[in-house]
Amino acid sequence: MFGSSLEGGGRDVDICIVKVKEDLSPKEILKEIFRKVDVYKKKYDVWFFEELSLYMKMEIIESHRVIFCRDLLELHEYFYQFGKIWKDQMRRNKLTKDDILNLPKTIY
Repeated sequence: MFGSSLEGGGRDVDICIVKVKEDLSPKEILKEIFRKVDVYKKKYDVWFFEELSLYMKMEIIESHRVIFCRDLLELHEYFYQFGKIWKDQMRRNKLTKDDILNLPKTIY
């Protein structure tokens, strides 16, 4: 779970499915989820982690609540990869025009 529903607010419940087995299609997963929950009592927004932008992935990684996980250590190791990419991206985002112009020629 992630988003405003964690703080008790929001009109819906945001759920993110992370690293699903390859033998299941997203359609099959959604059918199973909505078969097991009462979608009429609450509105659910279901997202697939791998289809989200890096920014959204980091939002989920930084503030989420695990509802179900077969291997929590594996989940955190998986998230760690994206944290490294994000850290590198943020460093590049902070470069000024002068920083970019003064980069060594071997980089580009």
